[in-house]
Parts: sequence; structure tokens; C-alpha cells
Amino acid sequence: MRLAGLTFVVQNGPAGDAEIGPKDEPDAERLTWRNAETKLKAAIDATRNRMPWDTVVVAADTTVALDDRPLGKPGDRTEAESMLRALRGRQHMVVTSVAMTYAPLRQRGETLACSVTSKVDMREYGDDEIDAYIATGVTFDRAGAYGVQDPQFNPAESVIGCYLNVVGLPLCAIRALLPSDACTFADSHVYVTCASHEQGNGS
Repeated sequence: MRLAGLTFVVQNGPAGDAEIGPKDEPDAERLTWRNAETKLKAAIDATRNRMPWDTVVVAADTTVALDDRPLGKPGDRTEAESMLRALRGRQHMVVTSVAMTYAPLRQRGETLACSVTSKVDMREYGDDEIDAYIATGVTFDRAGAYGVQDPQFNPAESVIGCYLNVVGLPLCAIRALLPSDACTFADSHVYVTCASHEQGNGS
């Protein structure tokens, strides 16, 4: 969002036990839909009495799906290793669901929502690279135990579809949902930002 020239505030999400994981919902798209809606409600409830009229509230949830099975965030080193080895040299899907609202939709309790899917081909990284990556600690906050944007590990050989979706927030999809007069998001450099990331990423 910063790269697109947008002003934003990060709002803490719901309590950890409010979100569901792959064990609760084995379908990747339904899983991300439900979590995005939960996050949106939590953000609205937390800021209801101090939210500017023209604020757009955006919530998103992303998961990695290998062989149609969603992978959540690894709980420990062993799980992170297992995920990264399973993904190595293979193609998988990344699904992000976005739920958002703005005035006057908020007054009517309505939301706008979409789901975006990208394909990621992972490179044949080595076990030593996996060990070094896990040692950084970032894997434990990543669905599928990786971030496509992490430069040292650089796990993806190519991305087919929206690169920013794999990062976790498909800006173009969000912009496409919003009416041109809804907010300043309509005037942001979203498409330029998306295009600059997609070039050179196999998209």
C-alpha cells in the first residue's frame, strides 16, 4: 500500500483463536473467505467510534494450497521443514480472499469481497537453504512457511497470475471492487505498482 502511495493504518486482527486453520476448513477458498470476514468484523468493532467517514476498511487472508490441501503457518521447525520440502520443485496455488467496506456500506452492514488465485512454481532449493531460512524466524509467520518476497531465500521460480496476491494483498483486485468515487484509493498508483512487481516474476 505504501508503494502505491496510499495512506493506511494497520489494525490488529482478532484474537488468535478466532481464526480458523486447515484442520477446521479443508477448502482453501472457504478458509480464506471465513478468516477475511472475521478480520474485517474485528477491525470495524475496534475502530467503530473513531473511524473517519472516508476510511476504507480492508481485511485479507492468504493461504497456500498444495494438491488442493491448504497449508497454514507452521507451528514449529519440523513443520516448517516439512512444508518447504513438500513445496520444493513443485507448483502450488496461493489463494487470497479480501473483504472490505466503506461508508455508506458500513451503515448498511454491507461488504465487498473477492478471491484471487495465483500459481507458484517453486525452485529446487537445497536443504541447507531451508535450514538457513528457518533460522531467520520469518517462516513461522508465513502460510506454507515461505514469503515469495523474501530476497535471501527467493523461493519461487515463477509466479503465474498476480504476484502481489502471493505476497498477501492483491491491490488491483481491491481497486477493481471500489467505485471510482468511493475514496482516494481510486486515485492511487495501484496498477503501476502491480505491473512493476509482476515484471520479472514470471507473471
